[in-house]
Amino acid sequence: MSAKTDKKYKNYLTYIAGIAREYYEHKHTLDSLQSEMNSIKSRLSNTMAECFDTLSDDGKHVYIQLDSLDGTECVSITRVIVTKVAWDINKLKNMLPKKYRKSVVKKKYQVADWNGLFEFLKESGIEFKELKRFLTYEEYVVEPSIDRLIDLGFIEADEVKKCSIVNKMEPQYRVTVKKS
Repeated sequence: MSAKTDKKYKNYLTYIAGIAREYYEHKHTLDSLQSEMNSIKSRLSNTMAECFDTLSDDGKHVYIQLDSLDGTECVSITRVIVTKVAWDINKLKNMLPKKYRKSVVKKKYQVADWNGLFEFLKESGIEFKELKRFLTYEEYVVEPSIDRLIDLGFIEADEVKKCSIVNKMEPQYRVTVKKS
């Protein structure tokens, strides 16, 4: 290396070393803060699980007034309970009138063996039943279609409920601050 490129090389190394050090320090700080944040979040969740119903006037929120240097702040803690619906698709299909099944239960096909499919297509006479052996599919429920059919009175909500299981997740608490 020439003296000029050797100096440039050392400058790059020095510059990169500084950036790498700064990155490492910030990452370490971020990891430490994330760990503290998770601990505080866990304490808040545990405490709110014990006393939310007692403190809440409406069953959805807890409001706390805080005095700060620049005025009064209102902390709102909202309980959020996420639900997940697991469908018994066969039971649902049997319950639905035939003319509504395709609008409620959809199939998503994926080709399981592309080489086999291309070979098969090159050969003669193709029927869908033959093609299906190369495909896999997943069935899923279009929930807005079910809601529409219930609203129109074509199916009963109680019958639909028998085809699903609603799983409630652990409550989560969202904290927001509003300045007064």
